[in-house]
Amino acid sequence: GGLAVALAESAFAGGLGMTLDLGPLMGHDGLAPDELLFSESPGRLVVTVTPERRAAFERAMAGTPCVAVGTVVAAPTLTIAAAAQPWLALPLAQLKAAWQAPLRGM
Repeated sequence: GGLAVALAESAFAGGLGMTLDLGPLMGHDGLAPDELLFSESPGRLVVTVTPERRAAFERAMAGTPCVAVGTVVAAPTLTIAAAAQPWLALPLAQLKAAWQAPLRGM
């Protein structure tokens, strides 16, 4: 669960990839990249905003903890870095197959 699944599900729904850097999140909770991706937190949201609306969204969120962690890309790959160090790069098809695998076993 957690951030990793929320981001992957968002990518699956849109059929688009994402390039992410967890660097801006690291240090807030003292968590390692895998802990950031898979720990659950009831108070966090993932929001996708078009580039044209980013500034307006950030103005609307002023005063609240809000961090941009990446961009949506056309290539169907989820790429994650941690403080600019490559950490994971997998095709969405492979991630979706792994995500759906438990459902197929029923």
